[in-house]
Amino acid sequence: MEEIALSPLRLRTDGVLSRDPPRPLSLRPEAYEREFDYLTVFYDSFRSGDGKFIVFVGPSLLNLAQPVLPGLVRAFEVGRAADAVIRRFPLVDQLWLRTSQESAVMPQGVFQETSLRVQPNLSHLYCDKKVLLTKSRDNELVWIKDWVYFHAAHHGTNSVLLYDNASTKCTSAEIQRAIASIRGIETALVIDWPFKFGPQGDTGQGDSEVWDSDFSQRAILEHARYRFLASAHSVICGDVDELVVTQTGVSLHELAARSGVGYLRYGGHWIENAAMVSHTERRHADFVYRLESSRANTKWTAVPKRCPPHAQWRVHKIAGMTPDSVLSESAAIRHFKAINTNWRVPRFPFTPSTEGAATQRFPQRRRFHRTACGSCRTRRGLCAGALA
Repeated sequence: MEEIALSPLRLRTDGVLSRDPPRPLSLRPEAYEREFDYLTVFYDSFRSGDGKFIVFVGPSLLNLAQPVLPGLVRAFEVGRAADAVIRRFPLVDQLWLRTSQESAVMPQGVFQETSLRVQPNLSHLYCDKKVLLTKSRDNELVWIKDWVYFHAAHHGTNSVLLYDNASTKCTSAEIQRAIASIRGIETALVIDWPFKFGPQGDTGQGDSEVWDSDFSQRAILEHARYRFLASAHSVICGDVDELVVTQTGVSLHELAARSGVGYLRYGGHWIENAAMVSHTERRHADFVYRLESSRANTKWTAVPKRCPPHAQWRVHKIAGMTPDSVLSESAAIRHFKAINTNWRVPRFPFTPSTEGAATQRFPQRRRFHRTACGSCRTRRGLCAGALA
């Protein structure tokens, strides 16, 4: 496995400086203080695709901008103000320094790191690749393999970029080997991402939600965009518990390439926990029922080269871009409640309704099973193509 190093910049644990939480005390549940990232200034620093800049990607700097940035700019010997550009997005800040410096000694007494070495840009690894992008924590290896298999078989995906956020069930090397074993996968990288995921939207005030502190997830997407995927053919952004189907059978990668804007955004349905068969090992193929009223959040596929600098890759959309509404209608998500470890909210087990009007099987199940599966007769559940 090719090990990918990160060059983070973090404040000292015994220092006087830390990030001020943006959420009022009255809206912080008990877990907020434990989950909030007080110390990470930047998750990584790497060379831009054109080689002219150092790119720093991190959480919103908030109160840290003024005390931290001037010293960092001086450390890399950037003399002109025009050569130091800060790009601010919701929950993510980027610092772009025009300099040829490859390393620098950090100001004393401020950071955990005494020096910082700029990491290489690795976009060449995914040049013209059809990529599947996700983050993961403690997903079962068989779920990851089924998910990759489906998108390789049904959409022509040939590369995967997975960010592992402190999994304990298996190592990054084991995940990488599992992905690389799927037929058709040419490039597979697993990035160790040890940073705090961040507090979720819960405020402790009933159904009220505030999404102001979950920095890591959006930063992962922008990091992937600029360090690995700038030259990719196209990128499907999704999660391991989601499979995307198209009405015509045309792949998402092809639809995105056909689109004039190079950006598709599509919704879909939750797939309920009513299993077709009883097994101790849950697989996508065991679940084929949906509630018509149960709509899933949107996800997207895009051509990176067509995404302007002012656009931001987010979980459910690309902010600053308008999707191709016509071609987006061709795609739909199947979001599986049972393919989950209940890390955020309990989603399994489930007692389905006994009323026939409450659930609906996928009418396409047999058709996709025949066309997308090459080995499911001998290995139950491997073909997620049976799940459309």
